[in-house]
Formats: sequence, structure tokens, C-alpha cells
Amino acid sequence: MNTHRTHNPVLEQRLRNFIVRRDAEGLSGCLKELSNADFRTSGILLRECLLTELQGEDFWKFFLTIVPTNSRAYLGTFLKAAAVLYEYDSISLASPALDTFAAQAWPSFLMCAGWGMLKGFLNSSQTTHRVLASATFCP
Repeated sequence: MNTHRTHNPVLEQRLRNFIVRRDAEGLSGCLKELSNADFRTSGILLRECLLTELQGEDFWKFFLTIVPTNSRAYLGTFLKAAAVLYEYDSISLASPALDTFAAQAWPSFLMCAGWGMLKGFLNSSQTTHRVLASATFCP
């Protein structure tokens, strides 16, 4: 039985306020205080409608603030949103913020399931060659 609620207007508005204000730290704090059920719902809301409202460096600011707090919970959520944003040219992989993250985490990221997830998402919308060619942290 699926107990995940994907529609919670009160929670959605609460999270959207942080997105509109571009307050990544506030959103991170809010996510830490949610009940288990609301936490699961927040992942769906972030992935499907909230993170995709961000563009460029704003998206990477949220990524770098929130993903390190619980990468197991947030990495997939952010990668799915990133694939959508990349498909519509709303983010670039040539980002100073992403370069910083890549320099610190890229070797371990390549060794985890995250790389397979990223390739799968990007292959569904863009060619891997185009993605890697635009990434400043790749040779």
C-alpha cells in the first residue's frame, strides 16, 4: 500500500516560500524539522515542482546547501530536478559552485550509484557527450 501523499498544499506553500526567497539555509532547516510523512512528501514536491522553479546559480546554491546534509535523501531528488532544468537550458554544468562541489566530491561520486543515476537521467534528455563537454570539471 502506498502511503506517500503527493499533494499537501500547506507543506507545498511552506517550502515554496523558501524557494521564492532563495533561502537555501532556511529550507534546509525546515526539512530537518518535518515529520517522516511530510519529509517523504517534501521530496516529491521538491523534485516535481519546486526545484524546477530555480535557475542557474540559484539551483546550485540549494544543491550545495541541502545535498551535503543528507545525500542519501536528497541527491536523487536534486539530480532529477537538474536533468529537467538542464533539458530546458535553465542550468549549466559550467558553474563555479558545481566546480567546487566536483573538486571535493567527484571522485567518490563516480564510485557510487549517483553516477549511474546521473547518466540515466541525462541520457533520457540529452546526450552524455554534450553534458560532459559542457562540464568544466571534466577533461
